[in-house]
Amino acid sequence: MKISIAGAGVAGLTCGVVLAERGHDVTIVASEIGITSRAAAAVWFPYDCAPEEKVHAWALVTYRRLLDLEREPASGVSLVEFRCLDLPLPEWISALGKLPLMETPKYLDYLRHRFRGELRLGVTLRSLDDLSGDIVVNCTGVGARVLANDVEVEPHRGQVLVVEKLDLPAALVHETSLAYAIPRTNDCILGGTNDESDELEPKPDDTAKILAICREYLGVTGRVREVKVGLRPFRRSGVRLEADGRVIHNYGHGGSGFTVSWGCAEEVAALIGARTSGRTTNRLTGAGTEWSPDETSGDCGPEVRAPYAPTRLTSATKRGSLRSGSNDGSTFSQTADSDRSA
Repeated sequence: MKISIAGAGVAGLTCGVVLAERGHDVTIVASEIGITSRAAAAVWFPYDCAPEEKVHAWALVTYRRLLDLEREPASGVSLVEFRCLDLPLPEWISALGKLPLMETPKYLDYLRHRFRGELRLGVTLRSLDDLSGDIVVNCTGVGARVLANDVEVEPHRGQVLVVEKLDLPAALVHETSLAYAIPRTNDCILGGTNDESDELEPKPDDTAKILAICREYLGVTGRVREVKVGLRPFRRSGVRLEADGRVIHNYGHGGSGFTVSWGCAEEVAALIGARTSGRTTNRLTGAGTEWSPDETSGDCGPEVRAPYAPTRLTSATKRGSLRSGSNDGSTFSQTADSDRSA
């Protein structure tokens, strides 16, 4: 089947990998690779994303995929201890132990090279109708506000600081203040902010705020090498993953783009498989023809899925809490880029 994917952030690239490896003829169309995804801290952790039950399922599928990728040095995936200094982690997350960390430039390059299809960059989409193919997969993040005419999509701006490499014992988070420090191979990411805004220029006041809260709540500071800004593609009613004519929408992941990427991609593949075979997949929640982890080789494994999937991640959905969703976004424009976060 010929498939066009709008967006080349982590959502679009992961969908491209999954669909091409299932034998489809796939073309990804975007302005560039991962406009916002490259700004993400990209530790596996659900943030700023709903609905809760489906986010759990998608996140756990992705967790297992990332455990496999951690064994591939070229992937940029490692495992880190994750410590929240002011609130206990949800039980289903703390029970997993170390969490995957994706070093974004390396990880996105890995997905790009693994993708066995056509990649068309330098394209600014005006309409999803401009894309050819039997199926169009919409992974345009915040751009879906225009391209899918979806007023529920709003940009949640995240600014982060790339600082010198720090010798930290773990990825450190202080939820109440939104302070976090994510150690990487050659540097460290300090954050953060989460404001409803489409402003992509770095703000000196936010830089000063991030340094202050990281120093106060984490005991961490560092020399700033670079300031990055991304727009998390938040959607007020939750992720939209459903078929609409020949379009399959996959956007609205908030700050959880990396965290749910493989689970969502496998659900997209299941929707396409159901269409070609004329069958209906099992439903998790919500409306439409949907996916079940057991059907699409997305089995999380009994040691992960059975004990933890029913557990609530959070009772709150307010912005500014690390328990209300996770990590990715695209620019608030009609560019064909995908989600994730900063």
